[in-house]
Amino acid sequence: MSEFIGMKRGKKIVSKSISWMPLIVIAASVFVGALDATFMNVSMSQVVIDLDTDLGTIQKMVSFYTLITASLLLVSARLQDIIGKRKIFLLGIILTLSLMDIKKQKSGENEKIK
Repeated sequence: MSEFIGMKRGKKIVSKSISWMPLIVIAASVFVGALDATFMNVSMSQVVIDLDTDLGTIQKMVSFYTLITASLLLVSARLQDIIGKRKIFLLGIILTLSLMDIKKQKSGENEKIK
């Protein structure tokens, strides 16, 4: 079963199948990014109390975090053009999971000390 995609130079472009996986991954990534920004803004008051600082300092840190994230997006987009989208995506997943594992191990060591 083929599906009509569009026209190119007067000819029909037909695809055998359309994969929805890239759209799902991109939508989930955008959702997580928005969720991250929301959590950062909602938790500001508690972070001010926990770190014994003022709101201005925390707002600066959130702004720096946002700028660093945006600059890393630009760099990763350029690397995707050079190396390839799939390789950079897999590298990002591996890097994120390994950093999460290191953080989990470090927090486990801190709990054992107490």
